[in-house]
Amino acid sequence: MRLMRNVLLATLWISLSALGCSTNESNSLNTAAYEMADMDAASVKSSQEASNGDIQNNVTLDERQLIKRGNMSFRVKNIQTAYQSLLSILKQHQAYISSEQEYTDDYRISFQIEIRVPKDQFDSLSQQIVLIADRLESRSMNVEDVTEQYLDLKTNIENKKVLEQRYEELLKQAKNINEILEIERSLNAVRTDIDNFTKQLDYLSKQVQYSTIQLNFYEELPYKGSQKGDNLLDNIKEALDTGWFVFTRFMLVLIGLWPFYLVGGLIFLLVRKLRKKKA
Repeated sequence: MRLMRNVLLATLWISLSALGCSTNESNSLNTAAYEMADMDAASVKSSQEASNGDIQNNVTLDERQLIKRGNMSFRVKNIQTAYQSLLSILKQHQAYISSEQEYTDDYRISFQIEIRVPKDQFDSLSQQIVLIADRLESRSMNVEDVTEQYLDLKTNIENKKVLEQRYEELLKQAKNINEILEIERSLNAVRTDIDNFTKQLDYLSKQVQYSTIQLNFYEELPYKGSQKGDNLLDNIKEALDTGWFVFTRFMLVLIGLWPFYLVGGLIFLLVRKLRKKKA
């Protein structure tokens, strides 16, 4: 009887030990899986950054990601003729107007226009636009090299996609709700990063593919004094109107000072009365 009891206790102890080892082993495997996901992503990131550095050093001028911006200001003889010529030139170079403002005052009519043009048409379009000008006043161009930023964004997207794949594999192996929630939270954060990096890369690509030209051109208007109907009689009439306007304003100012007249008169009478008493 005593022997039987010892055998049962030994069997129970062995079972509990095996169960504990199994649980620890499962936790260790899960922890190792998380660490492996992070290590794989870090390893890929490190290798891709090193690769980007080598690629960037060997990129040719044609392969570099360049954003071109131009600026021109000029006078034209006829603003409407120049505008129609501009539209025709833009059509020939697959370019388009992204923003436009027109201004008119007593001296000139002017346009401020922003143009977007394919990068390979930038130089040709700039040369054609100059031909519209009656007098070129200013012209400038700026080139921004965004190759490094472009490669960094691509690398970040690739790294995040590797990490996304690792988390998806872990999600399939999850054993309980806590693990599922933890993995899904990390997976959503990674996918948000991928979406943000992708939007930045798309915007940068559009800036590279389409260059920008800022135009400011104007037509000078004739001086008003030389217009038909502006003669001596008109000038005399305008002078009379101006004189009358000034006179009426002056009289209104004088009338508006009546309190000072009243106070001044009272002071004058008081002083005069005091002098008579002394006399």
